[in-house]
Amino acid sequence: MEGVYKSSAVVHIKDDQGTEMTKVISGVASISSSQVHEHAIHVDNVVANPPKHRTPSLHLMEDTKEARQKYLRVCGPLTKAALRGDWGTARVFIEEDRSILTASITKGHHIVLHLAAGTGCEHFVEQLVGMMTRKELELQDGKGNTAMCFAAINGSVQ
Repeated sequence: MEGVYKSSAVVHIKDDQGTEMTKVISGVASISSSQVHEHAIHVDNVVANPPKHRTPSLHLMEDTKEARQKYLRVCGPLTKAALRGDWGTARVFIEEDRSILTASITKGHHIVLHLAAGTGCEHFVEQLVGMMTRKELELQDGKGNTAMCFAAINGSVQ
C-alpha cells in the first residue's frame, strides 16, 4: 500500500444571514512501510454565494381574476401617487391593506417605496419607512435594487 494519495473535501458553511460559503480542502499524503506521512494540505479561497434575492410579494401579479381586479384598482393609482408624492392618496390604499407596502406594484417588481425614493419626495419616503420593518426596507426590485439604491441615484443623502 505504498504510494501517494490525494483527497479533497468540499465543506459548505452557512452564516446567520443566509450567506453560503464553500471551501475545498485538499490533502496529499504518502504511505510507506505502514506509516502515513502528510505532505500538504491546501485550502482554496472561500467562495461566497450571494444571499437570496429579497423579492417583494407577487400576490397582485397572480393570474387570477381577483388579483387582476385589485391590481387595476390599486396599483395604477398607487404608482401615480408615489411618483407625484401624493401621500394622502397612497395612505388610503395602505391603510386599507398593509400588504400593499411589500407588494410588487409594477412589472419591474417595484414596491411603492422604490418609486417614492426615486422621486426624492422625502415626506412620502419618511412615512413609508416609518411603517416598514428593516427586512421590508431591504426588498429588491427585479434587478436587485433596494429603495436605498433609488434614493442614492436621486441624490438623497438622508
